[in-house]
Amino acid sequence: MTFIIASVREGGGSAFQASLFWMALGIMSVASFWLWRRALAAGNGRSLGVITSTTGVAALLPLIDGGFIMLFISFVLFGSTFLVVVASTTYIVRLARKPEA
Repeated sequence: MTFIIASVREGGGSAFQASLFWMALGIMSVASFWLWRRALAAGNGRSLGVITSTTGVAALLPLIDGGFIMLFISFVLFGSTFLVVVASTTYIVRLARKPEA
């Protein structure tokens, strides 16, 4: 996701379109905890697996098709998951440890 400007430019997009991608990523990052709240509440490996898999799919989508729509879908999915993976992992580790630890 670091190279979004290069990806958009390579596809013939403008700097404005690259800005739209970054805005979508940011908005979805903010909304991600709300979107995944039930999975986070479950606090199990299955929820972490689903969230991590969704992040992986989001990262692979541009390899399938580098078009504007696929890049945008990739950014929306990635934005909605990448911070939640860290939160979910932290939560599961906390559940596995004794409170005094």
